[in-house]
Amino acid sequence: MISASGLHSPPFSSLVFYVSNLAYKISKEESFDLGDVTLILLNAFIYYGIGYFILQNHATGTQLHGLFTLGNAIIHFMVSLVIYKKKFADKKIFYLILAMVITFITMAVPVQLDGSYVTIFWTVEAALLLYLGRIRNIAIYEKLSLPMIILAFGSLLHDWLNYDTYTNSEEVVRPLLNVDFLTACIFIAAFAWMYQISRKVNDNPEKSVRIENLLTYLIPAILLVVGLL
Repeated sequence: MISASGLHSPPFSSLVFYVSNLAYKISKEESFDLGDVTLILLNAFIYYGIGYFILQNHATGTQLHGLFTLGNAIIHFMVSLVIYKKKFADKKIFYLILAMVITFITMAVPVQLDGSYVTIFWTVEAALLLYLGRIRNIAIYEKLSLPMIILAFGSLLHDWLNYDTYTNSEEVVRPLLNVDFLTACIFIAAFAWMYQISRKVNDNPEKSVRIENLLTYLIPAILLVVGLL
């Protein structure tokens, strides 16, 4: 049974907001604008972040990070199924929720291995948003991919600056079989994919030419820097 305090906990409140906001938009058949999409992304990240740190501070919670991550993927997958069955006219939200499903599934293994979920979240989300924006011609998502790309790059640099080669004097160093290497591989693979996507011609009249040109140079530049480092 959920206690009164549990009903007012931040994770539960975020989940209620997520469900109620989507339910209202779908029932009223309203389109999702940039503000709505941004709120959904922030809410998903905040909900996951709070839940992650609650588990982190629990005696056995640290062993459940991967399961919790998959749980988030299942929640978003169930929501995407409802939207699909309702045949909601605005397909942007269906693709966004589906992108979050893929994001959390991708994060599950590195997170279970005590990796930093932040970098992977931003990286996979940026790649999927750019794909939806450029290939699916949803201009709003291409605009959102730009801050995600910057956040992902900044988060990776932060991980590297705070990486300790030794956690104690007796630990064996694993130059390849470690979470930081796995995170870097996901980052490079995602940005290589984004580079290929960014070369596609976007004929959407709602696109931002300035953002499109910026992404054309920014993505390969970041990929080159990370590859050299």
